[in-house]
Amino acid sequence: MERPRPDLSNFDLFILALSLFSLVNLIWLVLPISGAMKDAVTIVDVGLSLFFLADFVLLLRRAPSKSAYFFKGYGWIDLISSVPFPALKIARAFRVVQVVRPMRAMGVRRVWRRIMGDLAGSALLLAVFMVIAVLQYGAMLALWAEQDAVNGNIKTGFDGVWYAYVTVTTVGYGDRFPVTNLGRSIGLVVMTVGVGLFGVITGFLANSFLSPRKAEAAEAQETSDDLSAKVDALIAQVGAMSERLDRVVDP
Repeated sequence: MERPRPDLSNFDLFILALSLFSLVNLIWLVLPISGAMKDAVTIVDVGLSLFFLADFVLLLRRAPSKSAYFFKGYGWIDLISSVPFPALKIARAFRVVQVVRPMRAMGVRRVWRRIMGDLAGSALLLAVFMVIAVLQYGAMLALWAEQDAVNGNIKTGFDGVWYAYVTVTTVGYGDRFPVTNLGRSIGLVVMTVGVGLFGVITGFLANSFLSPRKAEAAEAQETSDDLSAKVDALIAQVGAMSERLDRVVDP
């Protein structure tokens, strides 16, 4: 039973990137880092599970036979990989294989053309992926710099993720903030990158809202041009008939 991936989409490539990102997180969970940093990784990975669940739902909807996809097409592995438990994350390696296989069949050039064919969508998904990466690693770096500070207030994994999120979004509530020079330098980088990434996302959303209006305006202009052409043709026909009538009346 073939899985319902007849051709790669940008979302498939996005899921591939998230799968690799999540597998790297498994390594972080076994490395000798602080418990707060591991908690930050776990919190972000819970959010990643929503994307994997969305991918499973899309694959299930595209499948000609839902039961055949779920059982014979290993859809149950896709469902398991969307559950946010560390022991089940290894199932995401299966998604990597299922996306890499058609990538190799398509070749680098076709994959690149697919990406460039929907440049706006590719930029949006890349921006979302970068936001996730900056959110996690910004939180981890903030905890690394601030966790042992005497007057620090970024101590837990949730503190780190919260601080990274409000910094990336440039909201800056001020309830969590760095007190060391290293922590402030990290916050400066996270804030700067966040402005650029959310600028891409905001631009995509604005373009999505404006595109229907542009299409309607273009259609109205096309209709107006078509009507104008028909009127000109009718005037030309009337002129020709008038000339013929003049010749008949006054040969």
